[in-house]
Amino acid sequence: MVPEDSDLPPPPTERKRAPRGMGYQLIQMRVFVSNAMHPEIQARFVPQGYGPPKIVQGNTLWMDANMKYDRNLVLEGDSERKTKLLYDKWKDVDKKWSLFVDACYATMRARRDLLDALGLVPRAAATKSFGYFVNRARSAYEVALATPEILGFLAGRGYPVDRLNAERMDIQQLIAFNDAQEAAKGLAQASTHDLKASMDTMGRWYGDAVAMARRALRDRHDLLEMLGIVARERKRKKKPV
Repeated sequence: MVPEDSDLPPPPTERKRAPRGMGYQLIQMRVFVSNAMHPEIQARFVPQGYGPPKIVQGNTLWMDANMKYDRNLVLEGDSERKTKLLYDKWKDVDKKWSLFVDACYATMRARRDLLDALGLVPRAAATKSFGYFVNRARSAYEVALATPEILGFLAGRGYPVDRLNAERMDIQQLIAFNDAQEAAKGLAQASTHDLKASMDTMGRWYGDAVAMARRALRDRHDLLEMLGIVARERKRKKKPV
């Protein structure tokens, strides 16, 4: 049984990535650690405690964050694909269910006992939750298939056993799609949490390194730019006229 208070995830939407998001931060870090071993830069970095071991440490942090970033992209994409599959299947099943309920009421309106056995009294769903819907629909199809009298009514409305079985299997597939989406969402969320932790660690290293580089290379804008750091221009005070 699916928990009756469970519900579908939000509809899939196109994600908008900030131009200076994690990918941009990784590029900045990569440029810095790749060029920090330049002899002229190292000559000024070593006295500041940023010799080769420190740069290797930064590169290790970059590699860890970059690997987790790539993995997160894959897992987020998988979660989005499974969410879309779930919603496409949901729309198809919901349409078929509405037609099935219409057929039941059209053929068995005078047989409230049969409608009640199908779980269709009242006709409107008590809740719109996903769990309630799949449990109600699965039960209705199973009761219909197990009750010869109901089969007789529905056969005259274009619902032979084969069609009922197929729609019952659609419900099972919808549940499987929901389970797969939940699992993919869980993996993506765990990956995002792990990625953010690595990005924070890398970001602290990078922030300290940039502050140090600005001090050590304050008179060498060309070397700062080699590290991907924009040199700050000092504003000259205007002389009073």
